[in-house]
Formats: sequence, C-alpha cells, structure tokens
Amino acid sequence: MGETEIARRHALDPLSAPEVAAAVRILRIRGPASAGFRFVSVNLQEPPKAELLNGQVGDRRAFIIVIDLEARRVLEALVSLRDEMLLACEERRGVQPGIIIEEFMMCEQAVKADPQWRAALLRRGITEFEKAIVDPWSAGAYGDERFPERRLAQGLTWIRGSDGDVGYGRPVEGLITFVDLEKMEVVEVIDDVQVPLPPLSGLYTAETVGPLRGFEAARNCASGGSELQRRRLRRAVAKMAFPGGLYFARRARIASPRLRG
Repeated sequence: MGETEIARRHALDPLSAPEVAAAVRILRIRGPASAGFRFVSVNLQEPPKAELLNGQVGDRRAFIIVIDLEARRVLEALVSLRDEMLLACEERRGVQPGIIIEEFMMCEQAVKADPQWRAALLRRGITEFEKAIVDPWSAGAYGDERFPERRLAQGLTWIRGSDGDVGYGRPVEGLITFVDLEKMEVVEVIDDVQVPLPPLSGLYTAETVGPLRGFEAARNCASGGSELQRRRLRRAVAKMAFPGGLYFARRARIASPRLRG
C-alpha cells in the first residue's frame, strides 16, 4: 500500500478492499510457505489509544486469522500495510476459528456426494437429493470427541418440496453427518432414528395458505375507515397480542408494560 492511500484514511476506518488484498499478499509472500491458505478474517488492528489522542498514528496494520490447510493449523498474523512487512505470525493450538461462508457451501457439496448420506435418505424414501439442504452446525467440544484434532462440523439435513419452500420446514430427523472441514470429507454418519418427514410442505404463500384472517378488513379500515373504526381495529390488534390486557406499571420513574391475568 502506498503512504498516500494510508494517510488519507482515518486511523479507525475499516480496511478497504485494496488494503485487505494487500494484507493477504504480504502474508503469502513473507509468511510461512503453504500450498493452501483459507483466510477466515482480515481486520484492522486498532492502534493504541495514546497514539490516537496524540495524532501520531501513521501505520495501518491488519490482523489476519488463517487456516493452513496443508499443515492443519491455525495462524494469527499481524502485517504493516505502510511498510509491507510481516510483523508477527503465530500458531494457535487447541482452538478453531469461526466457520466461514465458503465452508458452508463446500460442506453441503461433500455431504451430498457421500454414499452413506444418500443411502440414509433412500431408506426414508427420499430420492430427490437435489432438494436437500445441508447446513454445517458446530460439532461442539465436550471432552469425549472421537476426532479431537479435526476441524469438525455436523451437517444437518432438511428437504424442500420446491425452490419456494421455507428451507427449515421439513427436517430429516435422526441423520447427522460429521464433516472434516479442512479435508472436506465425511468422517462419520449417524443414522439411528427414522422419523417420517412432516407431511405438509414448507411453501407458505398466499396461494397455498389462503387469505390471512381479518387482513382484508384491516386493510380497508386503515385506508378508508372512520376514526371510530380505526380505534376499534387498534383495540382488536392489542387484544390479539395481549389477551389478558395491557397496562403500565410505574416504578422509580420507569414505565414498563405488564400483562393482566
């Protein structure tokens, strides 16, 4: 990064796209050699408050969290954007950074290609694998892990009837697929309970659900009704939201809503 680009930015401004690209480039050139880096985050390393107060901030630094896929390790790095130098790079043991969006997509692809997962769906009578949604959720850390050194996620599955369905309306119960997110391979499939899919679809549109109760009357009243009609409508809405009635209790100059009953 040029000094002009850095100087014209406020010291606490988030990193710009060129700054993020520069930070990644610096780490790739000056950091440890690796055949595969997966960048989790590249953020501004905020300067000390004393430098801010004195107006002496000249360098902008980037703090980077990256997964070294080749060595199966997590690195934290600090780079100077002004000097284009790697200031620090340390391995963090016993931790895993948060999951990132590309891992979501790659995990779903790995699960859908797995023959054990496909066999589990076939046993439930599900043959249209393309209608499945697989989300990677945290595998947790409870002290009894079978794969303690792996970056694991548990893939949970849902089935949509169409592209317009709500994704999480029909879960495939009893099916959990554990995925190594670094190698993107399935390491275990748990299929111990077979529960039928919910019978109704997850397609919630006006055509399938029908008109909402009271919607037309409320819309007509709001657009052209009298003041009395609008007042009655507000009372009806409040009654639906708070069947026991709503009142306010005032204590120590703070008004807070209370429900009757």
